[in-house]
Amino acid sequence: MDAQLEEYLKRKLEQDQADLAETRRATDDNNFKSNFGRAINTISSGLAGTETDNSFYDTLDKQNVQKVADKKTDRALVNDYLMNKYKFDKEAKDAERADKRLENDEWYKKRSLDQGNELKKGDQELRRLQIEAMATQNKNVADEKATKKEEDLKVLNVPGYERDSNIKQTPEEAAKARKAAGTLASVEQSLDRMKDLVDKYGSFEYGGAGGAEMDSLSTTLQIELKNLYELGALSGPDMALLQKQISSPSTLSSMFTRDSTAKSSLEATKNALRRSVQAEMAAKGYKQPTMEQPKSSGPKVGDVVDGYKFLGGDPSKKESWAK
Repeated sequence: MDAQLEEYLKRKLEQDQADLAETRRATDDNNFKSNFGRAINTISSGLAGTETDNSFYDTLDKQNVQKVADKKTDRALVNDYLMNKYKFDKEAKDAERADKRLENDEWYKKRSLDQGNELKKGDQELRRLQIEAMATQNKNVADEKATKKEEDLKVLNVPGYERDSNIKQTPEEAAKARKAAGTLASVEQSLDRMKDLVDKYGSFEYGGAGGAEMDSLSTTLQIELKNLYELGALSGPDMALLQKQISSPSTLSSMFTRDSTAKSSLEATKNALRRSVQAEMAAKGYKQPTMEQPKSSGPKVGDVVDGYKFLGGDPSKKESWAK
């Protein structure tokens, strides 16, 4: 129940009870006076031997009744006024509350809409940041994969050779292949140096600076051939054959070997070694890139090949050469 209405009803009940008590007291007082008057009037009339006339007291009773009725009417009018005033005040306050509530509803609605827009903007910004972060993460992952793949390929690469994609290599095999390629290059360099020394000192040289260097080169070549075999770049039979073709210049067999024959043997050894090593490398998935070979124009006049000087003409004819 409304607190104001409850207070009003409480006051009204108290006032009605007070009015009822006052009315009863007045009625009882008037009734006592009227009844007492009637009694005295009746006794006096009896003593006088006249007829009793109580019209005054009857009128007085009617007036008392009318006063009570008027009092009730006035109280009802007051009560109606107070009730109507309460209703009017309550309706006014209810209307004010309704307006305030509507105003608050509009404010909360606008606030909710603004918050919704802010949340939507926040969600969009968060989504944008998430997409950017995801893109950055994907790029980093892709870069890491590319870097790792590049590093893995570097580990498998052998300088001067191409990898066969149909053959899978391991880092261990790649390391051996790189050592084999480096050793082959060193062997070829040593064989070329040996050929230069044969041109300068001959195929047989015992003692002296030239002989010592040629002997050292022969020992180095024997060791490097063994290294190629251990690296798996040279087969056992090939190693044995090539080692026989590389002899020390101080041996007896070198004394009876022509210089041109020694140089040709060294060149043949280099070619055979290259073919053998490259074949083994190819079996492991490494091959040298194919290069277009320049067309040979043949020897020029004055060129010396295997100890023979080219005189000109057809290089395939004997008369075109002189010792």
